[in-house]
Amino acid sequence: MLRGIRQFKLNIYLSLIILFLVSLILTCVAFILQPNSITEILECIEKNPIIVLYNFFPILLGELFIFFLLGSISISILSTSWIIILSSIINQYKILIRQEPFLPADLGLYKEAIMSIKAFQYNMGLEYRMVIIGIILSILIALLIRTYKLKLYIRVSGVIITLLCVFILNQIVYSDTQLYYSLYIKGTDCSQVNHYNSKGFVYCFWYFINSNKIEKPNGYSLKKAEELLNDYKNIENKANRRAVNVILIMGEAFSDICNNKNLRFEGYTYPLENFEKLKKDGLSGYIITPNFGGGTANTEFDVLTGLCTKYINENASSFWYIRKPMDSLVNDFKKKGYKTMAIHPGDLWFYNRQNVYKHLGFDEFIHKAYFDQNAVKGYYISEKATIDKVIDTYREHQRNSKNPIFIHCVTIQNHYAYKKKYYGITQNFNTDKLLNKDEINMVSNYFEGLKDADFELKRLTDNLNLSNEPVVLMYFGDHLPSFGRGLDLYKKLGYPMDINGTIEERHNMNKVPFLIWQNKAYKEIVNLQENMDDMHIFDGMVINANYLGGILLELMGFENASPIFEYSNKLCNDLPVMTRSNHFKTSSGYTEYLSEELEEKLLKYKIMQYYLLTE
Repeated sequence: MLRGIRQFKLNIYLSLIILFLVSLILTCVAFILQPNSITEILECIEKNPIIVLYNFFPILLGELFIFFLLGSISISILSTSWIIILSSIINQYKILIRQEPFLPADLGLYKEAIMSIKAFQYNMGLEYRMVIIGIILSILIALLIRTYKLKLYIRVSGVIITLLCVFILNQIVYSDTQLYYSLYIKGTDCSQVNHYNSKGFVYCFWYFINSNKIEKPNGYSLKKAEELLNDYKNIENKANRRAVNVILIMGEAFSDICNNKNLRFEGYTYPLENFEKLKKDGLSGYIITPNFGGGTANTEFDVLTGLCTKYINENASSFWYIRKPMDSLVNDFKKKGYKTMAIHPGDLWFYNRQNVYKHLGFDEFIHKAYFDQNAVKGYYISEKATIDKVIDTYREHQRNSKNPIFIHCVTIQNHYAYKKKYYGITQNFNTDKLLNKDEINMVSNYFEGLKDADFELKRLTDNLNLSNEPVVLMYFGDHLPSFGRGLDLYKKLGYPMDINGTIEERHNMNKVPFLIWQNKAYKEIVNLQENMDDMHIFDGMVINANYLGGILLELMGFENASPIFEYSNKLCNDLPVMTRSNHFKTSSGYTEYLSEELEEKLLKYKIMQYYLLTE
């Protein structure tokens, strides 16, 4: 230890008492660092006092394990304190930004998290000043105390007993789903955020360590899954008269939240001027994405595979489950002779795309390293540079190949955080709602990025209209933008969103627009508007993101590329919106309950999905 500092040597009994007290303090700190109010936390503890123990035990066992393993109370206190405090802050941060808690699977996305944190600006509140004080105190305690050297048999026995306690508690408490869902929860039990806020971060985090797997559907068997897939396999395709080039653009945080009765743009540029014009000449509507404020890869997964993130496991990015080549929109076009290209101006490793894209069937992946690193706006590669790459890729292929091309592009410029994101941006909208300076700045910066996306969309469609080759473009958002502090800003502006509200209000948290557009050369061959009438597809429709790829295939005349897309297109007519939390939209409207017939149809979908991911 440091010279000049008087240290207190503790025997094992005093050491255990100190560890017990520190664990209790850290349990309180973890509760305080939750994003909900102290009043709500105390209410939940009053309803379920046992949750204090469920959050206390993991901390105590962690301290004891390190203490006996290393024989040092100082290292035990310091390491456990840092882990609990840091993870609690991450949990609060993620809930405020994305309305999702910190999950075990997020540990595999640490690079993505660091990248997001660097761009996010957050004011330090009282609780964070308390954390700093707590960290300083833990360091002082660690410097001032030490334990007499423990005998080897005590340390070994301590480690064994601690691990035995971990095993027993994990079996009877932390892996018990019935117990988890029986505990009091404030708000709807369909929200993971409500579970974390009501039961405590530490307990919920350990529980989800045990539940991080794909749930097998009721009645699943290999034979049944194969029979279902075969039923939708060998149906005759509707062939196009001519191969059509396909471009998908998933716009970062692309939304139409500017279409709000409480927002006006007199004297300013309306952010979606071009998008609204293009809607009149194509198919447009809304998709319900898997996440709010983030989770780009989940929306990407749903659209490209026809599978539904909500029925896999909400505790991890869906890309995590792609470990082998699988059916996808990409592979379906590839089988038809298409060149398949992916473009994303983010890092190669982001969401493990360098491996996932290969399994999905992409021939090439143009990532951040292929872009001019100075072509940045608002921390990220600009919308202009991204669309330039799409246009250049399409033109180069057109010059050098007679085969059609499939391009899938994910933009990144308008990624959060939006506070002071773009240099020199002033207020660019009017509202009668009372917003503070920071809120006006965030919304204005978001609209600046949205205007860029809208402008580049027009530039892309203008270029495609000059092509002699038929092209279909599908443009869609990945999720709504997050302005921090949960839904506070949305509620101020009167958006009908509420995590504990009606089914429609919950769906609105994940509702973003899509557009399917064809160039002039394609219109000379087929008018997609006519196909829409035959398919019972209509403008303004609201569907799950996992239906979007299948609708594109059917609209183009490739309605049976893969069994899952064929089945999805049929299911979409009856069940356009489905979620794991029993918030459905059927052909008859919103409901929490499905008829036996729809339950059976949904179960078939789940069985096929489970097979495609696991067998």
